[in-house]
Amino acid sequence: MDRSDDEEQGLAPAAAFELVGHEIRAEIVRVLGDARDERSHPAVLSFSELRSEIDVDVGSSKFNYHLGQLVGEFVERRDDGYRLRHAGTTLYRTIRARAHAEGADMGPYDTGLECYHCGSAMEASLTDWGYALACPDCEYVYDWTLVPPGAATAAGDELRARLDEYVRHRRRAFVRGVCPICANGLETRLIDPSEAEYPRPDLRSVVVNRYCDHCTNLRYLTVGEVLRLRPVVADFFSDRGTDVRATPLWELPFAVTDRSTTVRSTDPWEVELAVDCDGDTLTVLADSDLSVVDSRID
Repeated sequence: MDRSDDEEQGLAPAAAFELVGHEIRAEIVRVLGDARDERSHPAVLSFSELRSEIDVDVGSSKFNYHLGQLVGEFVERRDDGYRLRHAGTTLYRTIRARAHAEGADMGPYDTGLECYHCGSAMEASLTDWGYALACPDCEYVYDWTLVPPGAATAAGDELRARLDEYVRHRRRAFVRGVCPICANGLETRLIDPSEAEYPRPDLRSVVVNRYCDHCTNLRYLTVGEVLRLRPVVADFFSDRGTDVRATPLWELPFAVTDRSTTVRSTDPWEVELAVDCDGDTLTVLADSDLSVVDSRID
């Protein structure tokens, strides 16, 4: 296998998984990751230093073979030794985060928010499956985000603050059309709620599905959440004293429900968002890519 070609073009997912599916190779990634100081660049270890640190008894030639398999994709060979490449660092950090998974469950706890559909108290919870914000009575899910289990090293208000910041960051990236995992541009589909396998489709008018065709990351959004950051919408609110960019998403009914969204057409898709502020109504018309095609203020 020619590692120089791999470095330029990247490996197919199956080949990349196969590379680290061996005890010795996994140990090499761990040792190089552990050697990195939290404030430094990736650590560089010589062949002998690296071999002496792994917890597997292996001969020099066999060790050299497995190390060579990682070079180009997960490990960089330098004149003074070896260090993790970006992909290797990402893999190492994912494994380390998983090491804190035990005891990650939290909640459900009262968020102090009321469900916009039934008025009951919204609850949030953190499990190994992710962070969820939902109504326990009408079962409407406002958010569900995969969260690294390392978040549970905190508790109480500190943990809730961390989760809020983490979820906000990831949602904003999806709204902006950038994958928060691999930085790839996202594809956009508008789909009927009944086809989205999302809880309570009867409470949705349309589901915005943004997905990454590189790493398969995806998220379901509302039309209002995406259009909220468009200049025509943000400026409308700003001119009337409200900064929707800084306002928590959950305090904006038009962004967390479809009550302000109307589907005008499905072939092709065309949706309308009507929002009120200070006695005025902004109506925005968007196409299947959620590009604004028309707007007016009444």
